[in-house]
Amino acid sequence: AAGEGEHRIALKYEATGVNLVMAAPRGSACDVVVLQDGKPLTPSQKTMDTRFRTANGSEESYIRVQPARMYALVNNPEFEKHTLELRCPAGVTAFAFTFTSCVDPSRTATAATVDSR
Repeated sequence: AAGEGEHRIALKYEATGVNLVMAAPRGSACDVVVLQDGKPLTPSQKTMDTRFRTANGSEESYIRVQPARMYALVNNPEFEKHTLELRCPAGVTAFAFTFTSCVDPSRTATAATVDSR
């Protein structure tokens, strides 16, 4: 993110999980706050990269970004539609999103039962 202060990335998605390749500025570590539908992640949505803390009297979910790599942002228990928001400090670089289970299983099951003559 260019410029000073906090930057935000908002993403509407339909999937089970979301990943993002990110890098911290100049080799240092920084924290990226992760919100889903305007709220911190719950323990059932956390990933191997998710951390939790209390900041300003409220709970936060965040990812500690260090070297450039793919970070797992959210892992929902089911395929759903959500809005993901990342609050990033200046200097964080975001490269590419990937999604897991981004095929609606109910639509796939319906399509599989169609007669394919």
